[in-house]
Amino acid sequence: MMTGWSHLPNAVYIDRIIADVNARPDVWADCHIDVSEEVWDKAYELIYADIWPKDQSVAWGQAWRMAAQREFWPQSVALGGILALIVWDHSSKYLTLPLEHVKLLGALTNDPAAILLYPAASILKLQKK
Repeated sequence: MMTGWSHLPNAVYIDRIIADVNARPDVWADCHIDVSEEVWDKAYELIYADIWPKDQSVAWGQAWRMAAQREFWPQSVALGGILALIVWDHSSKYLTLPLEHVKLLGALTNDPAAILLYPAASILKLQKK
């Protein structure tokens, strides 16, 4: 099935998050964000600032509709990770790095992709164990 993001470099990672949310919705619902609300909200603001110039509105719109249908809403860890993967091509590296590195990079560089993907990375890494 073609999605609004199937042409993006991070499509496989977006699909992986969605598959895991569908398989283990309780794990995703119970995940807590490990940064302040202010930091999380700022990361979301940067997504909105970057999404339109990159013309990713189709992928963004489909991700939001999917989130609404599955009831994982704007501030959720799943949607944050998906939107980061849509907007920033470099963001997939945060799903492959050790968790301590992702957390440290988010804290030191304030990279919104690291901040938004840390919860998803931690859930996906727990699945592998």
